[in-house]
Formats: sequence, C-alpha cells, structure tokens
Amino acid sequence: MKKSDVCFCAMYLCLTVIGATMIKAGAAKESGSFYIMSRPISKELIIGVLLYGFSFLMYTFVISQMQISLVIPLMAGINSIAIVLLGVIIFKERLAAGQVLGVAVIIAGIVVLGMFS
Repeated sequence: MKKSDVCFCAMYLCLTVIGATMIKAGAAKESGSFYIMSRPISKELIIGVLLYGFSFLMYTFVISQMQISLVIPLMAGINSIAIVLLGVIIFKERLAAGQVLGVAVIIAGIVVLGMFS
C-alpha cells in the first residue's frame, strides 16, 4: 500500500468512527433542535450523519483506488474494533466473553491479512 492509500483509509476510518459515535450520542439525547416523527434531532446527530455521509464518499474513493479484496476486510475489521472500544470507553458498554473473543478473532484476521498482502 502506498502512503497516500493509508492516509485515505485513515481519513475514512476517522470519519466513520466519529460519525457513528456522534450518531449514537445524538440519538440518545432527550431533547433536540427540532423533531422528526416525534423524535428529537440534536446537533450531535446531525453532525454524525454528515460525517458518516462524508465517510461514505471517502469509502467510494478508497475502494476505487485500492485492491478491494484487501481494503474492505481490513477497514471493516479496524472500524469494528474502534467502534467496540469507543462503546466501552465513551458509552460504558460492557462486553460479554463472546464479544471479547470476536474482537480477538477480528484482530487475528487483520494481522493475517496484513502479513500476506
């Protein structure tokens, strides 16, 4: 992978993870700037949706430039691990033993993909 490819992947991952975290935080709020179908729509939710949308644009660019059989599994795995970590750290979610095992399997998969690419 070229340095620029890694940079674009990192930007995609940051936008996705921050966007998803903002969506979760914003959706959990009880009040918002306005309402849609009696649900409050907060600033955090709007920012999260925008970031997630930008991440999709970045994703389409990344997969158009890189080897799809490598980049999608790698980014999906890293994205999943980052979301799990933020869920535990920010939202105080608890992981069951099976979830911890799943994260370990994802990490092993990322390592194997990295070693043989």
